[in-house]
Amino acid sequence: MRLVSWNCLSSLTPKKQEALDALKYDIAVVPEARLANLKAMGLPSERFRWIGPTSGHGLAVVAHGSWSIETVPRFGDDDLFLPVVCRNGETSFQLLAVCTKPKPSGNYVGPLSRSLHAYADWIASGPTVVAGDFNASVWFDKSGPKFRQLLDRLHGMGLVSAWHDFHRQEHGKESQPTLFQTKKRDMGYHIDFVFLPRSGPWMVKDINIGKYDDWVTSFSDHVPVIVDLTPKTGSG
Repeated sequence: MRLVSWNCLSSLTPKKQEALDALKYDIAVVPEARLANLKAMGLPSERFRWIGPTSGHGLAVVAHGSWSIETVPRFGDDDLFLPVVCRNGETSFQLLAVCTKPKPSGNYVGPLSRSLHAYADWIASGPTVVAGDFNASVWFDKSGPKFRQLLDRLHGMGLVSAWHDFHRQEHGKESQPTLFQTKKRDMGYHIDFVFLPRSGPWMVKDINIGKYDDWVTSFSDHVPVIVDLTPKTGSG
């Protein structure tokens, strides 16, 4: 199974759709996609879910192949947190898609913290992936360990960052960024994540992050996070 998270920057245009499709994902979390983009793709309703302002960019989860996506109730007051169930035959998992916006202004960790609290029982009810654009990193914890504390909460919920766990890297010391602010090569930050359940039914086979020259020069200020999962021995 391949999971992808990619902030497409304002609109999932046909060229961006082509680049995303080339990744051959099973499930993709796509922050800043517009509803009109998804309708233009001609996807059946069971293949995508979206939230956001009708005339603006929001947050999408898109399925390929034999995967489908089911809606579940939303909790909390913060925008652009989308809970779904991803299903392929008898295989299924829960996914909380994330596109964090500052609320109040300038505060990205607050909405993340509130949403983790709102969805805590749901996350605990079954294997759950939390993925998307967090817009936060311990690198930005200048006034206090806000994101570090959020990481501690995620770890306490049994969730680990696929990139950091697989590559044995510390938060804030990542070898590869996922955002190049204002598309500048020397302003890179790792703020897009795929958190997986430590005791979930899969193990990470490989995880990669898109290259600047392939994505930023043509498509977005973010590059995709690409996670390949395989069932653990004895799992379906």
